[in-house]
Parts: sequence; structure tokens; C-alpha cells
Amino acid sequence: MTHGRLPTMLRAMIPVSCYPLLAIPYRWSRGRVIRQLAKQDQMYRQEHPKTIAPPARLRFKVVGACTINQFLTGGQATIDDIVTGLDKAGQYIEQIGAALDFGCGCGRTLLAAQACWPQLQLYGSDVDTEAISWCHDHLPEIRFTSNDALPPLKYPEASFDLVWAVSVFTHLDESRQDRWLTELQRIVCPGGVVLASIHGPRAWAGLPQRTINIIRKNGFVFAHTRADRGLHPEWYQTAWHTPHYITRHWASFFEVCDCFARTGDSMQDMVVLKRR
Repeated sequence: MTHGRLPTMLRAMIPVSCYPLLAIPYRWSRGRVIRQLAKQDQMYRQEHPKTIAPPARLRFKVVGACTINQFLTGGQATIDDIVTGLDKAGQYIEQIGAALDFGCGCGRTLLAAQACWPQLQLYGSDVDTEAISWCHDHLPEIRFTSNDALPPLKYPEASFDLVWAVSVFTHLDESRQDRWLTELQRIVCPGGVVLASIHGPRAWAGLPQRTINIIRKNGFVFAHTRADRGLHPEWYQTAWHTPHYITRHWASFFEVCDCFARTGDSMQDMVVLKRR
């Protein structure tokens, strides 16, 4: 769940442990919003019949309430983040042969990547079989697989020069994060780059001060908000990180090259990792 959807006053007043109480009205409004988006989609597709974009419900799973145009624009913004991340790792897109979108959802970033980088061997993997099925049907030049909730992925060791994971580690507990970091270390080539987004300090705005203090103290907090029940698995909740936690803990798996603010309207940060 994106906490920006919660009223700012309530979010600041209610402890994170009580956020599940807000899930009921959130889920009630969710269906109404998706229906409204679907109606807007009909008009958009009439005006842009050749546009490839997933239906409203699949888009909502990935980024919440967004129009087709906003969905496509968001994918392009992530392309810009990938270019920035590669630059901070001392690499260029021309050096990349095979790239994996881990947690690709319904292909928001891969749609843009396919248009920008037709020379790349592009792959996508996600736990959401419905989204992967849509991608199989509409993006046949990209190789998609569904993955389980826990490793391993269905790829040999050192398969990719580049892996990006957008809004994945923002929703996993610490144990799952460590297991997936280990798996990404396995499938990326030596010297290869992994880009992973996190809820850094910019994403803490509006959280209860007590929660912010705990994040700063522990470096990591995972909360069961439960607002996305029926859309995502039970283990898919919300996590926040400090930059210090990343440089200390994630350094056990990768060389941590940098952490920068993502472009566009995202409140997430992007961590740049390189396999030693």
C-alpha cells in the first residue's frame, strides 16, 4: 500500500500498528476507483487504439490509481532512474546484454525499456501470475516467468548484466529481503549491477513521530498495513529503510555504490548495487 493514500492527519496521529484499522475504508473505495479508471480507459483506447497498456485493475496493483498515460509516463521515469543508476555504478546501457525486471508486475518499466533499448535481451519475473499472463500475451518479444514467493528464480547463475527491482524491497520483511538479495547476487554477473528502490527518508513524511524514531534507531521497520488484501499476498506489506542500514547490512551481499532520489513523483530512493 502506498501510504500517501492515507489522509495525512490520520497517518500522523495513528500508530503504524493500527494502520490495519484504516484498511476497511481503503478497500471499500478501491473498487470504486478501479471502476472509474476502467471507464476512462475506454475513452483513451478509442483515441489511441494502438497503445499497449494493461487494464485498470492490473495497473492499480502496481502503482495504485493512475491513468494509462500516467502508467506509461511512470515507466519512462524508471528508465531515467536506470540510466542514472548505471552511471553511478560506472557503467552504460551499451555495456548491458541481458537485463531482468524482478517484480515486473504488468510490464510498466519493460514497456518503456523495449522502446528505448531494442538491442537488449529483456526478461521479466513476478509472483503475480495474472500480471505475467497479460505480459505473455501483449509483450511477446520479452521473456517472462512467474516466480514463487521465495527463491530461487528460474535462471542460471550469472545470467544478467543488470537487474532492477522497483517497489519490491519496499514491501518485504528483513528475512525475505536477505534471501532475495542472496538470490539476486547469484543471478547477476560478476561486476553486474542491481538497482533496488526503498522507502528512504523522503517516504517517512507524515508517519507518526514514534515510528520515524524507531526507523532511525533500528534502520529498518516492517509494518503489516493490510490495505491491499485481495490484491497482494499477505506477506506483501510495507518496509522503510535508512541509508545507513543499506550501507551496513546490504554490503554483506553487494558493493553499495550509491543511493539517490528517484525522478518523477516517486517518494522512493534507488539503491545502486554491484556484484563483487
